[in-house]
Amino acid sequence: NGCTVTSSQVITILPVGIGDVSGFQLNLNLYPNPFNTEAYIEYTLPQQASVNIELWNELGQKVSSVLPETNQEAGKYVYPLSATEAGVYMVRFAAGDVVLWKKLVKVQ
Repeated sequence: NGCTVTSSQVITILPVGIGDVSGFQLNLNLYPNPFNTEAYIEYTLPQQASVNIELWNELGQKVSSVLPETNQEAGKYVYPLSATEAGVYMVRFAAGDVVLWKKLVKVQ
């Protein structure tokens, strides 16, 4: 058929929103969504983890580091999110080996 497979790659798709990966349960919420001045990311860590939160635009460019890589104890956390321009954004949330992406919309 003219096709040759030279390597195989496994792609893991993680759920957007509430994640349960290898027993690591996260309650991840963005609110309000859509927003016009400020939104919030709220999550609960079941155990200590290294956390990183970033805001990306629809062109795939990182807009800001909401929370640079930080070790956090188990517990509930809330951080503000803001963007200067209206549009569709993706919030990248990483805790330990778990990475979740969630859509966030800013309106005028």
